Parts: sequence; structure tokens; C-alpha cells
Amino acid sequence: MASKYKYIDTGDNTIPVMTFMSSESKSISVDFSREATRRGATTSSATWSIDKGSGISISNTGLASSIASARLASGNNGSSALVKVSLTFSDGTVRVKKLMCSVESAQLSDDYCE
Repeated sequence: MASKYKYIDTGDNTIPVMTFMSSESKSISVDFSREATRRGATTSSATWSIDKGSGISISNTGLASSIASARLASGNNGSSALVKVSLTFSDGTVRVKKLMCSVESAQLSDDYCE
């Protein structure tokens, strides 16, 4: 099955890229359950933040069954932000996942125009 994300290589790891249209919002989930099982630990907290950039807002954050969730909303066209979710396990270990969000304008194809 093909991934729904494009990826960028930052040297140390690969970060998924999610594209938003201007003023669009999406529910995002990051599953840490495999990591929790591997560690034999439970998850105690998840924190969502903007690591770099602007144009994305974060709301409705939550954590259930080792799955961190949030609603991301885009702002102006052309902006981008690196979103970071940090999950703390019961053994004190913190695991970080990042997602690059870019905002683009909707473009009409000539196929649909008369």
C-alpha cells in the first residue's frame, strides 16, 4: 500500500510531509503503541508543539491507548511548520515524532474548466 505522505530526509531521520489547503483542518494521530509494547511501559503524556515555522495551529490534543491525537488547522497559503509530538512513557523515556505541514492554494486543472 502506498503511503499518503511525501517524505523529506533530514539526515538523521525521514519526516512525513502533509499538505494543507489554506484554512483547512485535519485530525492527526501518531501511534506509539509498538514502542510502548517494546519498552514494556505505558504512555503517560503527549505534548504537541510547533518546532519551527508558522501557519499551523494545534487544538484538541489527546492521548488514548498510546495514540497521540490532535487537530491541525492551516492558515495562509505559502506557510509551513514543523509539528512535533513528544510522548512520555511511564519509565521516563521521551519519544519524539515530527511532521512537516505545508499550506498550498487550491489550483484548478484545465480539465475541469470550460
